Amino acid sequence: MLHRREEISAASDARATLQDVADLAGVSPITVSRALRTPGLVAEATRARIEAAVVETGYLPDLVARSFRSSRSGLIAAIVPSIDNSHYAEMLQGVSDELHRHDLELMVGVNGLSLAQEENLLRAFIGRRPEAVVLSGTEHTVGARAMLARAGIPVVETGALSSRIMDMNVGYSEEKAVAALIAFLHRCGYRRIGFVCGPLDNNERAKRRRKGYLRAVRRLALPAERIVTLTAPGKVRSGADGLATLLERWPDTDCVFCSSDILAVGALFECQRRGWRVPERIGIAGFLGLDLAAETVPPLTTVRVPRYDIGREAAALLLRRLNGGPCRRRAIDLGFTILPGRSTRPPQAP
Repeated sequence: MLHRREEISAASDARATLQDVADLAGVSPITVSRALRTPGLVAEATRARIEAAVVETGYLPDLVARSFRSSRSGLIAAIVPSIDNSHYAEMLQGVSDELHRHDLELMVGVNGLSLAQEENLLRAFIGRRPEAVVLSGTEHTVGARAMLARAGIPVVETGALSSRIMDMNVGYSEEKAVAALIAFLHRCGYRRIGFVCGPLDNNERAKRRRKGYLRAVRRLALPAERIVTLTAPGKVRSGADGLATLLERWPDTDCVFCSSDILAVGALFECQRRGWRVPERIGIAGFLGLDLAAETVPPLTTVRVPRYDIGREAAALLLRRLNGGPCRRRAIDLGFTILPGRSTRPPQAP
């Protein structure tokens, strides 16, 4: 007789099969397979019996075996810098929602802004035979590019637009978005606009926003560039520290533009700790248009980028390619929107 632990082990090894589900539901294995892959093609009553049998048997499809039989894994891989940042979370939600409509599954990896880690994740994911890959950003290691070229699967790079894309690209121009915001702040009467920027190492987004700021202030002939580049991750506390450093170096700064809404919230909190009224003492603007920006007091002026739509459009591009459809545009610019808040003065009349 088996001991209790051995019984558990034996039970866990006895994996339910498609035939087990079919026998319990009183249908053929082909009908079970059809119900699991395309439920709309199976009668509702039959589908209900199959679903109950799946639950009772604990059946789990063998996706690896299925991929070898059909040359399709049903998996799409996505790699982002973080999942605790709503910017990437909303983009991934857009990807997931679009894929779900077509019975495809999303597997996600986090690279923590490390291109080397992105390459490692790609190596692990490609071993699982994804049908396509979604990447955040357009900077990658030589090894990652070579690996994707050998894999021969569709790739969509999301976020920033670039002239050097691997396959397809969906996003917006960060430089143009920053330039538009600086021009808006200029119309509000600000002439000494500082910039608190996130860490630049392996962070193409921060680099592009910094570049956009520099071009904008030079184009408008504003005073010398006032830039504080943070070394710590872009948290609320970092925004507070960035504002403090900026005003220590340039006390006459009349507005601060932060490279993210999170940093801008930190700057706003620091002003409140000091008893400074915003925007009377200093204006504050952020970037990304997070929901949080509309809930602060006062609400933040920011740039909203279409995070969810970027993900959804990226998935739609992949699906068209996978289904053999035409891909008329390899790069899609979804634009941005300036959202004026009460954290800056209103625009002055021309």
